[in-house]
Amino acid sequence: MEVFHRIAEEFEKRKDDLLVFALLLGFGFFINRGVELKGLYMDDLYLWSCYGEQSFREFVFPMGGTRFRFVFYLAAWLELFFLGNHVTWMVPFNIVLNSIIAWSLYRIFVKVSGGRKFVSLALAAAYLLSRMSYYQIGQFYGLMESLGLWAAVGLLYGVYVYVNEKRASAYFWANGLYFLASFIHERYMVLLPVLLLGLVFGRWAGNREKRSREWSAGSPEEEAVRRDAGRSRSRASRSGGPGTGRKPAPSAGVPGWLLLAVTAATAVLIQVIRLFTIGTLSPAGTGGTDVADTFKISDAIAHAWEQVAFVFGRNSGPDYLCIEPFAKAPSDIRFLILASNAVLGLAVLIFLIGMIRD
Repeated sequence: MEVFHRIAEEFEKRKDDLLVFALLLGFGFFINRGVELKGLYMDDLYLWSCYGEQSFREFVFPMGGTRFRFVFYLAAWLELFFLGNHVTWMVPFNIVLNSIIAWSLYRIFVKVSGGRKFVSLALAAAYLLSRMSYYQIGQFYGLMESLGLWAAVGLLYGVYVYVNEKRASAYFWANGLYFLASFIHERYMVLLPVLLLGLVFGRWAGNREKRSREWSAGSPEEEAVRRDAGRSRSRASRSGGPGTGRKPAPSAGVPGWLLLAVTAATAVLIQVIRLFTIGTLSPAGTGGTDVADTFKISDAIAHAWEQVAFVFGRNSGPDYLCIEPFAKAPSDIRFLILASNAVLGLAVLIFLIGMIRD
């Protein structure tokens, strides 16, 4: 009876989250109800064949190749171990995985929005409707895209928590996710500046709060509040109740140079592992090319603007990424995208004004 009582208590605590996950899972299956995977092709087929021909160590930790993605390869090995030759099951597997990601986004949105659950649910559902979610459902390599995105979102949230709450543990988690993401796909190595900017903004926010406290320390109102708080703590202490003083910052005692050292050590460790396993620091390109041989500044800038355009709904890349280019979309759809960009721009402007005024 004690076990059932604990299960009931745990269910009562988490029933809202379970309901949200059930809604997102049902929505994920509904919007992807026409997606089928009847066979594997090209990269998917090659990865599946490697599973059948290679040992666990050779599959998960390939040495001397052009890529070393042991986190993704481990996840792919586990998926193939359980699914076997049932390649059609990859679609429901990817739907469930993306529903879990959407639920994770919902939890993050609830925290950063101050508890607005309906808005958070709508945003999580929007992820399941997005182009990236579609790209991750109908292919074996969708597992890589999903895991990489999940790790990147967790990294960004960890940096956000560190900047706003000064929790060094969140920054350490962000570094750990950066390590994992870099071995899901090497493209995520470019997130290193996010960690460094997090340190800069975190230190700037901390100095700003310190200056604010120093500026208001001598005001009569502040002194009165401090005296009232002191008396309340004294009464609480005499009565055995909890104090009302502010807890010290979770990152108190963790110097900034140590956080920077952790980030530097993580980045160096990633490169050392890559050098040891693939023999080079330069990421491999497509079609057997090397990025160092084919890289052009003009192409990099063009691709960067293309990715920015993707974020704002302008699909200009290949069909397998965007399904239908922006220029060929109906005029009503293009107008809706531009109108949403205007609303987004206004929201960002209001946020910046509020941040400056505060």
